[in-house]
Amino acid sequence: MKTYFITIKSFEEIENKLLYLRNFNIDPLIIYGRNHSEESFENYIDPYYKNIGPKGSIGCSLSHIKTWNKIIEQEDEYSIIFEDDVVLEDNYNDILKKALDDLKNIDFDICYLGYIGGEYQEQNIFKIIGKMLGISRDEKLLTENIIIPKVSLATHAYIISKKGALKILDKIKKNKINHHIDYYLHSIKDLKCVACHPRIVFQTSTDTMKSENVKASHPILLTSLLNNVYIDKMVRANYLTCVSFARIGPVDINIISVIFLFIGMILSITLKKVDVNVIKKVTLFYILLSIPDIYYLNYLETIIFNYVLLITPLLTRSFLS
Repeated sequence: MKTYFITIKSFEEIENKLLYLRNFNIDPLIIYGRNHSEESFENYIDPYYKNIGPKGSIGCSLSHIKTWNKIIEQEDEYSIIFEDDVVLEDNYNDILKKALDDLKNIDFDICYLGYIGGEYQEQNIFKIIGKMLGISRDEKLLTENIIIPKVSLATHAYIISKKGALKILDKIKKNKINHHIDYYLHSIKDLKCVACHPRIVFQTSTDTMKSENVKASHPILLTSLLNNVYIDKMVRANYLTCVSFARIGPVDINIISVIFLFIGMILSITLKKVDVNVIKKVTLFYILLSIPDIYYLNYLETIIFNYVLLITPLLTRSFLS
């Protein structure tokens, strides 16, 4: 079974990771995800999402699509796909062998070797969010080593069948990608997804925040606190709050952006009066909150954007009153 390794980095940057994988007897085929053509966008990405989707998310989607197209041209019925930030458990080969034996008797399109969403029957915030978004499945133990996961977010490590790749590509032709690729895969109702139990591959980006999907960690005072909280194995809470889900021009939007807008709306509704003094106090609070970011010249576009989100409801209330 071939292993494909998706990256946008140079060979020199991934050389140590490739040496690391060889310790597990893995010698992957490298898929370079950079330099996507305009035709790629037209064929696979929803025109609206092309304009408002985070560039990191779109690039990730196109890189996986490039890999799936490569897979359907090969003779192999099954392939493994890794992203370039994978971390393998020490018992990876032993558990994988057992999982592959079990998979011989299971009809599946994707088997996640790692995912965000917690272990089998483990309470997890992502399972709660998945249920709220209507993307959760009925969790089920199929064998000792294979489950149907309730939620399987992230695409850093999975086995995909050739028929699964064809099914996804056919779905994209009819309904182009309009979200992060892991969320999009959840929307394909007839996609047969299972997962290795326990998970045997994790990723560093959700732990270190070095991800194409995270463009800003403003305000540092808040995100540094969240950095101390894990909400899944190797997933810090500040990853959840800082991962981008949309974009306006050059600025990526994340949950913290929404929180600032929400705070502005609450203040504009609950305060008896919104005048210049109130706006000055809110502005001063925001500046104090952002001092570390301003000092290090971090995320200046995001600082300005989040301030606009915070202050606009108050200015609107002041103007109308």
